[in-house]
Amino acid sequence: MSTSSTQLSLVTGGNLFVTNDQTLTDLSVTSTHRTVGADSQFFLASTGLTFTVTDSSGSTALDTISQVGGLNSFAFRR
Repeated sequence: MSTSSTQLSLVTGGNLFVTNDQTLTDLSVTSTHRTVGADSQFFLASTGLTFTVTDSSGSTALDTISQVGGLNSFAFRR
């Protein structure tokens, strides 16, 4: 999915693939596993953003979150 926003609120039941062409000020990601034990892939690209998530064996880890200029708000829910 391609977006153009400074604020993103994303909900996924599996894989997440989003590109955004603006610098984020606010980011919220909610991830639920529709299939128990399934591994999901997360890709989120936005101007100045570093976002790395590892999902394996039913476990999700937020490895890296960095936004040039900082984020006003951030949430990652699983």
